[in-house]
Amino acid sequence: MVDLDDAAAVDWARTALPTTRVVKTTRGEHWIYRGAMSSHNAVRPGVDIKSTMPYARYLLAGTGAVTALPGAVRALAVKEPSPARPAPHGLAVPVPAQPR
Repeated sequence: MVDLDDAAAVDWARTALPTTRVVKTTRGEHWIYRGAMSSHNAVRPGVDIKSTMPYARYLLAGTGAVTALPGAVRALAVKEPSPARPAPHGLAVPVPAQPR
């Protein structure tokens, strides 16, 4: 399920995700897909993925047919790898002479 918390998130989903069963919530909408994946919060502003837990609080039965979980939803959970950190540079440190 894709949890859309506000109007901006709903507008985004309407252009970015395949249609499926839509259920109105107190703050936005839940888009329910068939399939499971791990849950992820804040995958983008106002968007959470709630998949493997009983989470949905429905106001109504919803509209539309449930469709298969699309790759576009799975892709939301993939974090971009952080850029490689540069390798540390060696430093020459003088060593005091040892007494004889």
